[in-house]
Amino acid sequence: MRCLTLALQLKKHEADVAFISHENSRHLEDMVRSHGIDVFFLPDSTPCAKPEQIMAGDDMLKDAANTCEIIKKEGGADLVIIDHYGIDFKWENALREVSKKIMVIDDLANRKHDCDILLDQNFYIDAQSRYDGLVPDACIRLLGPAYALLRDEFTNLPARKFNEQVENIVISFGGSDPDNFTGRVLEILSNNKYLGVNINVVAGVASAHKDVVEDICLKHSNMHFHYQIDYMAKLMNEADLFIGAGGATSLERVAIGLPSIVIAIADNQQEVCDNLAKADLAKYAGNKNDFDIVLFEKILDGAIDDINWRKQVLEKSCEYSQVSGAGKVCAYIKSFDVELKRAEENDSENIYNWRNHPDNRKFSNDSSQIDFAEHNAWFSNSLTNNKRDLLIGCIGNIAIGVVRFDRDVNNALISIYMVPQFHGKRLGLPLLLSSLEWIKKHYPDIKNINAEVIKENISSLKTFERADFEHYRDNGTKITMSKTL
Repeated sequence: MRCLTLALQLKKHEADVAFISHENSRHLEDMVRSHGIDVFFLPDSTPCAKPEQIMAGDDMLKDAANTCEIIKKEGGADLVIIDHYGIDFKWENALREVSKKIMVIDDLANRKHDCDILLDQNFYIDAQSRYDGLVPDACIRLLGPAYALLRDEFTNLPARKFNEQVENIVISFGGSDPDNFTGRVLEILSNNKYLGVNINVVAGVASAHKDVVEDICLKHSNMHFHYQIDYMAKLMNEADLFIGAGGATSLERVAIGLPSIVIAIADNQQEVCDNLAKADLAKYAGNKNDFDIVLFEKILDGAIDDINWRKQVLEKSCEYSQVSGAGKVCAYIKSFDVELKRAEENDSENIYNWRNHPDNRKFSNDSSQIDFAEHNAWFSNSLTNNKRDLLIGCIGNIAIGVVRFDRDVNNALISIYMVPQFHGKRLGLPLLLSSLEWIKKHYPDIKNINAEVIKENISSLKTFERADFEHYRDNGTKITMSKTL
């Protein structure tokens, strides 16, 4: 499901996307194809006994070879995205034969990867260090809920209103819930003391106990059963409390500031649940093996009574998450298309025309028409200034933008603008991200990047914000933004 969210976002960027999967995902084929996305199934592929179990060596290489054959028949790939706990660097390295770049989605941090981008969208206290020694030094690490692959339905929600009383609870334990934790929780909520609480129960297409859960709901007027819905975001945004597993919906709850009680129903959820509890974003009721009804009811009653905690979760949400996470991930992927080259003498006239265009002058420090002779003098000085880097961003042989770095010991000031014909083409953020990777590679001692943006230039402000620049100073006309590398 998280890969489908990313695939749909990539399609918005005009990417051609396809899925490759094991036969045990056949039940999701129609849903994926309904979005205009091809699905290929691997022959003779043996699934792991457990989701977090790494494939045996021979099985992994056979699986990689089968995957390569599919990709070869389709003409190769610019990028292969792997979301599979049973795959490690050996499989990924084999895919280098058919793909220009490799991206890995992971949250276990328990094995080495050979990848150009690693995405771990979950909330971990030690997120920045979890993959030390597990990925190549040049790998771009996208870590934490700011990169959460939230479904489209979560991107344009109205601000969630805080309610001192818990009047609305959502219960969801994922698509299958094999141990029927939904049913166990509903038995507790069947107590008359919860009769005044509206309870929405959500089950997925693979729900193993759908009929049992639905039957419980039918016996209680305050319980409402929802099956394979497309309005989960609306239910969650209207809720005062969520009860469920520590899976993908944890990120959605963090994003909208919804307090939750979580149970780890899979081994790989335990660390996520524990970290959410340590950050006071959720109440952790244990894992599936030590679930205690009495303890759970105590935690539930405590969460209902703790007005300050529930309000705090809502206030904290903006610190940890941005609903543009999938868009940011796509921008990093798109940044691989951008090549930066140093400006040369014969670039002077082009840069003069781009910089002098009304759309670029409008938001520059000096919006007046630039004199060509003055520009040439500035340009010549820039090429010989050993504290300045003047770069042109290109996709293929086509220039899309200009970047300038002015360096001073450990700091650099960045200036960036687009070639006029590429305004509004969603390339500003990929150009910026590519520039940041360029300076990290060429000047590893640079630790801080500043940018000065005219306040009226809303588009540019948003671009720097999406690249995790923070507002540092506002002088009334310009906003200085800063990012630590």
